[in-house]
This record gives sequence, C-alpha cells and structure tokens, in this order.
Amino acid sequence: MKFFWVLILFIFTVQSLLRAQATNFDEKQFFKSVKESYYTLADQDINNFTALITSFKMEKFAEENWENSEIFPLQLIWFKPDRLYLSQQGVPTIKDNRYQEFQEIVDGLKQQIRGILVDLQRFYITGLFESIPDSYQLKNDDRFVWISYNAGTPEQEVPVLFTMGLNGLCLKIEIAYPEENKKIFIYPSYRTIKTKWLCEGWSVQTMVNDEVVSGFVLEFIHGEVANIWVPIEINIAVQRADDPGSTYYDVIKLRNYLYNQSLELIERTN
Repeated sequence: MKFFWVLILFIFTVQSLLRAQATNFDEKQFFKSVKESYYTLADQDINNFTALITSFKMEKFAEENWENSEIFPLQLIWFKPDRLYLSQQGVPTIKDNRYQEFQEIVDGLKQQIRGILVDLQRFYITGLFESIPDSYQLKNDDRFVWISYNAGTPEQEVPVLFTMGLNGLCLKIEIAYPEENKKIFIYPSYRTIKTKWLCEGWSVQTMVNDEVVSGFVLEFIHGEVANIWVPIEINIAVQRADDPGSTYYDVIKLRNYLYNQSLELIERTN
C-alpha cells in the first residue's frame, strides 16, 4: 500500500511539473526564437536578385532542338522583402512543329515554380515569423506549440495550424478547406547553417474526405553564392492515389544569381 501511494505521489508530481512548464511558457521568447533562428533571404544584405530557371524536361528538349542543354526560358526576380516575379526569356528559333511542345513545357515549369514559391516565401524568403498574422491563437504544452489563424477571405476562411517545437522549429503545417472537405499537410525539413535553420525542402500530403489523394516531396540543393545560401536545384517526386504504381520526377535548376542590380519596381495603377 505504501508503494501505491508513493507511485500516486510520483505521477501527481510529474503532472504538476509538466503543467508548470506549460504555464511558464514565455510567448515573447518563443517568437524571438522564431524570428531569429531561421535563415531567411530577407535578412541578407541585398535588395534584389535575379536567377535563370530551367528544368530536366527543358534540358532534354533543348538538347534535341538546339544541341545545347544550357537554355533557360524563365527568370525569377525578387525585390526585398517579398516581391517575386517570373518572366519568360527569349530562346533560339524553334521549328514550328515543336513550338507547342516547348510552350507546354514552359507553362508546366511556371506552374511548378508558382506552387513552390508559396511555401518558399514562408520557409526561406521572408520567414515563418512574417507569415504569422497578428490574429493568431496560441496553445502549448510541455513539448509543442500550436499556432492557428484563418487565411483566405471572410467569405471562404481557410484555417491554418502550425505545430512547432518549444524552440520555434516548425514541424508541421495543416491547411484546411472545409467546403471541399480537404486538408493539406506540409512537413518541412532543415539543416543548420551556423546558428540558423535553413529549409532543405518539404513533403506535402493532400487528403480529401480523410483519404490521401496525392503527395509530393521537394528537396532543395543549396549553394553559397557571394556568401548567401540560395537554392540551385529543386528535386521533385510526386505520387497520386489514382496512379499508385508511378512516381513523377523532375529537377528544377536555378543558375546565374545576380544581386543588387539596377532594377526598378513599377507599381501598376488602375
């Protein structure tokens, strides 16, 4: 009986300690870690950059048509802190019977890049801290922190939930589309650059009616260009539930990074 009461006292003590840790959570220090611990482009001493873009598919097409794989049909342009643009570049003359195929590859590459840029903003360009609005709600226990908020529009709200460690490291993001009964789960991965976390990519799983319909993995290969870590290759692997035996692979390449050019951002006025 004495052992039983000792065991009860031990369990009560542990639970009390865990509750105390959760109660003593320092929200200000937590967000300080979120702001300072990630490697972001916005923190670097540059105002803009441009980079040329191609893909494995485009390289194959270029070898067949120009005998030169080093053709970059797209250019990515960034203005600090969060303006991103894609522009289509001129290429050598294409035979009429191959132009449609070329444009389809370019359009597919644009779609890939635009999809990637949404999370690249969050994980690398401006950082997680800037992606969390002031309207957030926070919960925590002795191991995790959950941050939730609504994105989208008042007419169609999109609930977003971050699961993070107490040190500010993002472990998972859940995005829900209630009207479609759809959820998207994003799992980022990181490497350490000195004292900063540099995002190495993420995996994404899409569920509809609680069933997995698709998933993909992005892996970033980074290079140090003029003392700034930038993505130079993005490896993509995609699977779909309606084609379980197949995996789609592609590689996107970014080259010729140029910083602080004489670029002017002209705002469109209506």
